[in-house]
Parts: sequence; C-alpha cells; structure tokens
Amino acid sequence: MEKPMQRQELEKNQIDNLRGIERLLLPNNCEFSEQQKNVIISEKSANVVAGPGSGKTTVLIAKIAYILKQMKKQDSKGICIITHTNVAVAEIREKLHDMGIENLQYPHFIGTIHEFFNHFFTYKAYGELYGCNEITIFEDEIYREKYIEFFEKYKPKNYTLDAPTSKIKETYLEFNNNKDQITLIGECSNSYRDALINTFKGLLEIGVFRHNDCLSFSKWYINKYDNLITNAFENRFAWAFIDEAQDTSTMQYDLLMRVLGNSSIKLQKYGDPYQSLYTMFGKDKDAWIPSNEKVSEEELSFSTRFGNNIAKVLRTTCIEEYTALQGNPNLVSFKPHLLIYTSPDNVIERYVKLINELSINNMEFRDSKKKIGVVGLKHDQLKKYHPVYEKKNDVKVGSETIIMNFMQVLMKGLLLSIKHTNSQSKKEKAVYSLSYFNEMLNKEEGFEIKCLIADCIRDLYLNKGSTNDIIKKRITTIYEDMAKLEEVNFIDDNPLKESLQYVEKQFELNYVAYQTNGDLSIEKKEDEYASIRDISFGTVHAVKGETHKATLLVESEVKKRKGKDIKTFYDCTEIFNFLIGKYSNYSNEKAPLDEVIRDGLKTAYVALSRPTHLAVVAINKNNLKDTLEEKKKQAKEAGWVVIDIS
Repeated sequence: MEKPMQRQELEKNQIDNLRGIERLLLPNNCEFSEQQKNVIISEKSANVVAGPGSGKTTVLIAKIAYILKQMKKQDSKGICIITHTNVAVAEIREKLHDMGIENLQYPHFIGTIHEFFNHFFTYKAYGELYGCNEITIFEDEIYREKYIEFFEKYKPKNYTLDAPTSKIKETYLEFNNNKDQITLIGECSNSYRDALINTFKGLLEIGVFRHNDCLSFSKWYINKYDNLITNAFENRFAWAFIDEAQDTSTMQYDLLMRVLGNSSIKLQKYGDPYQSLYTMFGKDKDAWIPSNEKVSEEELSFSTRFGNNIAKVLRTTCIEEYTALQGNPNLVSFKPHLLIYTSPDNVIERYVKLINELSINNMEFRDSKKKIGVVGLKHDQLKKYHPVYEKKNDVKVGSETIIMNFMQVLMKGLLLSIKHTNSQSKKEKAVYSLSYFNEMLNKEEGFEIKCLIADCIRDLYLNKGSTNDIIKKRITTIYEDMAKLEEVNFIDDNPLKESLQYVEKQFELNYVAYQTNGDLSIEKKEDEYASIRDISFGTVHAVKGETHKATLLVESEVKKRKGKDIKTFYDCTEIFNFLIGKYSNYSNEKAPLDEVIRDGLKTAYVALSRPTHLAVVAINKNNLKDTLEEKKKQAKEAGWVVIDIS
C-alpha cells in the first residue's frame, strides 16, 4: 500500500503546484489547458511544437517555475535556459520574479544563445589559442567598418572591387591545431580568399569578433574537450531548455546537441518549426526538424490568437501539413480575403477600405489597438505597393517596446565601455554581459542607478530618441556609477566617448523604426477609421513575433537561377493551392520551384499567423493568366472572399 500512497501524494503536490502557478501567471479565472499541463508536468526530454498564439512562452516559464518549486534545497543540480534575445531573458526573469523566484544563480544558467557559447566556450578557447580573453563582439555596423579597414590592408594588388562584406555572415573559420592553421568555411572566390582569411585573423589578433567567430572558437573548444564538457554539464544541470529552437543555425544546433543532447540532461526544445526563417533564400535544411528526431513530441496546437477561419488557412499553408492546429472558438475571425489586382498601386488603398467596411459592424475589430500590417518578402517588394515606403534602417524593433529597446541600447553601450577600458578590474571582462548588468540592477545596491535609468529613458522618449547635453550627462553618470559598483575605473574618457557615440546613433535609429512600425492607431480619435498612415509595413523577418488585427500578405517577385538562365516566380501564385486548403508534397517539384514554394509557404505561414481577425492575400491576376476564373471559383468554394480590384 505504500507506493500508491506516495504516488497519490505526488499527484496532489503536482496539482497544488500547478494551481499556484496558474494564480500567479494567468489572468483571473483562467487555467492551463490539458495540452499545456502535459508539457508542464512532463519529466522527459521532448520537442515542444508550439503553434502561433498557443502560449508557448507562458508554458515555458510555468515549466521552469514548476521545476524550481519542486527542487529541494539540497539539490546540487540546476537548470539551463537558452533563449535568442535579451528581451526573452528579461521576460523570463521578470515573470519568475513575480512568482517569488529571484536571482537565478549558480548552478543555474539563463542567457541568450550567444551568451551561452561565449560564457562556456568562446573566451576559454580564445585564451588557449591567443593567450588572452580580452575580446569585443561588435554589432554588425561597427564590425563592418573595421572589417573594411583591415581588408584594405590585405586585399590583392589587382583587386578593384569593394570589400566583400556579405562574407561577414556567410563564412566561418575553422581552427585546426592552432591560431595559424585556419580554414575558411563557406563560398568564396579564390581571388581574395587569402585576403579574407588574413582580414579575419587580423581582427581576431586585436580581439575584434563577429558572432560567427564565437561559434568557430566554441566548436574548436568542444572538439578538444568533448567528453569532459558533457560530464561537466551533466554534473551541473538536471534540465536544459532551448527557446525558439527553430531560430538556431545548423552550426548552433549541432553544437548544442553535442553538449546537451548527447547527455543524461533532460532537454526540452520549444518553438514553431514552421516559422523557421534562417534557411530562407538558400538550399540548407532547417536545423530543428522535430518530425525527424527520435525524441518524443509534445504539441501546443490550440491558438488563442485567432479563430478557426484563419487556423484553417494555416493548416495547409505550411511547410508540413499542420492538421492539429486549432483556432480560438471564442474568437470570431473574418473569412480570409483574396485581393486580385492588375496594378500594385491600388492594393493598399483597397485593403484599408476593406478594413473600414468590416469595422462598421464589428466593434471589437474596429477598437483593437493592434497593428494593421502589410507583409512582404523583402523591402524592395514592399515598395512596389507603396512607393512612399522606405527601409529606414536595419534596426528591428519587432514586438519589443521602445522602452525596453532603449534599455537594451543603454546596457550595450555600458558593455562596450567596460570591455574597452584599459583599467584592471577585480573580475575578468569575460564575466560582463547584458544579463550580468540586469542582475546587478535588480539588487538593492542597483536601485538608485535603476531610477536614473528610468529618468533617462523617459527623457529620451520625450525627446524622440535624440540626446541632448542633459541626457548625455545622465548616461555618463549611469555608466560611471555602474563601473564604480564593479570597482572598474576608466583611465581615460575614450571608452565612454565611443559608447556615447554608439548609443546616440542607436537611440535615433530605433526611435525612427518605432515610429515607422509602431501602432499609430492609439493616436486616433475613437470615431475615426483606418487610413494609409496607420499601416505598418514590414518584411517577414521583421514582423515575426508581432500580433496584428489585420495582415495583408503581398505577392513578391522571386528570381531564381536555373542553369544559366534567371527565371522569375511569384510566391503567392505558386502557393495558391496551399492557401485554399490543397496541401501537396512540393519536394517533388523540380528545382528551383521547390525552393520557391518552400520559402513562399514560410513567408505566408508567418504573415498569416500574425492577425487576430483578418488575413488577406494579394495576387496579381496577370500571374494567374488563363486560370484566373477557375482560381477565383476555387477560392470562393474554399471559403475565401474574392475581391477583384481592377
């Protein structure tokens, strides 16, 4: 009789634990669904396939809280949490803090995927190969400037073109035995291959890194200490979580599996494999394909974001048929709409008119403060539909609030200043990261600095991202106070000046991005309807993670090489059958059509899973040719509302 009693008691503890987390994490009178509960109480490694709007982040945080609350004080092992953005790290920490779980310290680890590799491998590898651990990982724009400067030194005498900056992201280095034996991985012309290797080597010699270099050093270190690393991780972590697993590159994923997946650690990967955009425009396969793995699969397939009219479209507008996806039965989404046009000039105007027509009889839709989105494959394609639209910059604000974004920039500037200073500190500079500073600010001694930061960000917002003398002085004070807490003294002002220049530029760029992509509907009077000025334009990469009230996917022109010829495709036309519910195995199509369909499905799935109420697709009738009337008939039979703009 003893064992059943123990099991019954454990189940009671599980229920009490879950109910406590529900009260702290969910709105009043809400509880986890059965799918969500199954994931939270699961005790094994799994791939958690989470559909759009299925509460993935909430479930992940609940899972972490559930494990931590179950742990006993004498437990020697911790949990490892890997995300892709500092915003996600901050959100997890904040929600755990609200539930009474504070300061995840050793043996736990929480950080971005870059911080994970750098903390455990990059700095150590660089120290072994170069005898130093003083490195700086630059943002793309700053790194590009230094890269061009060094390439000029090493380029061949007969080389007359600009520095091949695309190779910054397209290539990796492989260290064979030492720092002088380096192989370049990735496509590169032999005419400048040596110059490229010497450029990267020269930058590494002075501690200037790109993100790809961090992975190269990590790979070298893991290859050298493979078994020792696995044993060390097994001794430290009982659980490991990878958030947004679909966003990992092949190299990142392979390395993570080597150190976490091939061990006794319980590893759970969370994400939506159908939103993987990393391999867009290329032939590489996605890194995380749950259906190809032996580990068990858990599904979160009930969306609270949209109703069944949108869910129905997404089930087949997907790289794999997603039959399990269900919409929110309590949310009535409109039927999907298809705009057939002859000129892209009229599409946006008709889209706005449609939104206003539907708003007349639907107060919930009209009063929603969510964005009205227009999504395309690339910026140049979006411009065809709205000539005034311009790509302002490369800053992606995405779903982050501008306040959080300013905070991120401020902390990055601090990181740059401390890493660049020549002064000695009690800690190695490798210790410092954005997560480290966030932890500092959450402690009692960081309270006054946190107040200064709040005032600074408020003034920045009111000043529309521009820095005046008062704001600059305040930023300098923040940096000096943070450094003083860490007993770091700036020998000269150069690091601070560089950081100030960096943050000034980023604040302005990010505020412009916020204005361009922000939700301007909050500025409207309640009795006003939508206009073109309320539209938020964005590429598929930029809108990922956002939620809209309505989303228009515009057709994009895709050029692909077939032999010696360049062939033009139109993505929405090629995936028409998928949109109306007819899924087929597109891998049977000849190249490059199979790639066009794959990328078209990824674009459509991400775009059409953004809206709460209205999903719209625009297709040029000239691309449908003599099948136009038949296609219109098929769309109507599949439940689409077809509007001919011509």
